[in-house]
Amino acid sequence: MTAIATYIINAKDGYPTDLRRERGVFSGFKHFMIKGAASIGETFDATDLPVSGDPFDALHPQCKAAAFKPVLLPGSHGFYKMRIDYREDDYFGGGGITPVEGLVLTTTLQQSKSSVNTNVSVDTPPKKLTNNDVGVSKIVNVATYLVKQYSAALPNIAPLTLLSDSPKTNISPISLINFMGVEGATIDFEAKQLLYGGYTLGREGGFFTITHELLSRRSWENERDLLNASNEPTGTKEMSNVYEAVDFGSVPS
Repeated sequence: MTAIATYIINAKDGYPTDLRRERGVFSGFKHFMIKGAASIGETFDATDLPVSGDPFDALHPQCKAAAFKPVLLPGSHGFYKMRIDYREDDYFGGGGITPVEGLVLTTTLQQSKSSVNTNVSVDTPPKKLTNNDVGVSKIVNVATYLVKQYSAALPNIAPLTLLSDSPKTNISPISLINFMGVEGATIDFEAKQLLYGGYTLGREGGFFTITHELLSRRSWENERDLLNASNEPTGTKEMSNVYEAVDFGSVPS
């Protein structure tokens, strides 16, 4: 069965069309529903799907399809949603990243916040935070590094699926290269400081892309404050593993 793409016109389904102009440059996106693809790789060749370089419309011929991002819709029994990003200058003469044949990596950074539960305060001496014996929520900052691979051929995503199904931490030190696209800009991490949060598969400028999501903290081990027999803080902390530590392998280092 041949995969077929259908442009989603009804934005009420949550997949809108967008076109905007910033500093005189147009950009936008469209969404397509894809039926009949046996795998995520087949979505890129669906009938009636735009190809890299196709214009957004007849009125904006220089705003061209540059990035293709398929996602399997949960519970849809094989339906994919494809978002196509259109750009006027990034990949078609505007000085953006132009991957060479083979593999090129870039690393970018996003900041986010999470929370952990704690049962001991930071006072001296520490006090027990009861809250029905579950502790209180404490905000922590999480830095998310996005490592993007460019490849001329469709990459093997099977090893990444194993990493993503049950998130893992890095068992050995890792260096992320080309930070913000700058050659030689490297960020180093010790073991168990990166958590593999998942990946997305896409297509940009004629190349396949895999974007790895790596979440960074000082450590992804669980830190627990020990209490004595009287249920009072002892000031001693116990460390335990929450995530399995493995060799990321497919994640560039």
